[in-house]
Amino acid sequence: MASLQDKVTIITGASSGIGETTALLFAESKAKVVLAARNVDNLDKVASLCKTKGLSDSDVLVIPCDVTNEDNLKTLVDETVKQFGRIDVLINNAGKGTLGNVMATPEATLDDIMNVNFKSIYNLSRLCVPHLTKTQGSIVNVSSIARQRASPKLSAYCISKAAMDMFTRLLALELAPQKVRVNSVNILSG
Repeated sequence: MASLQDKVTIITGASSGIGETTALLFAESKAKVVLAARNVDNLDKVASLCKTKGLSDSDVLVIPCDVTNEDNLKTLVDETVKQFGRIDVLINNAGKGTLGNVMATPEATLDDIMNVNFKSIYNLSRLCVPHLTKTQGSIVNVSSIARQRASPKLSAYCISKAAMDMFTRLLALELAPQKVRVNSVNILSG
């Protein structure tokens, strides 16, 4: 595996769970980490933990970010480039799910899930691609086996993850000539 040392890595949903664990793994590998999420208190805790792995204050950037807000996404990219001069890795980890089958899930709930789990990834990836083509970087989308295993109790979530995985495949094909890798990691959830 290629070294992650000094690679500038944006991680959404970095305030807990998979995002926090990913941030700590990248910190151990001496990557520069940009931690993005809505919960600033938790982001600050994760930033402190990253520093216990050997990163300096200047290696960790905390950006409060609601991934459904396009201005927040633009700020995330702009501040990352301002501090580090580039982007090497984008980890689209922010996500959410709610219980409900198709008939019990109102359109507003479907819109909310799609905005967080798919549209935000679409928008943030598009903002990062010009920077990732310069570094021949990579995008990792955190998805779920729910994208292929239908669960009537998680209909909106399953639909959003299926959309994310198709987007991943399409973007991988589109960016392959520029040597930007795009993959998804399908976790067990639900």
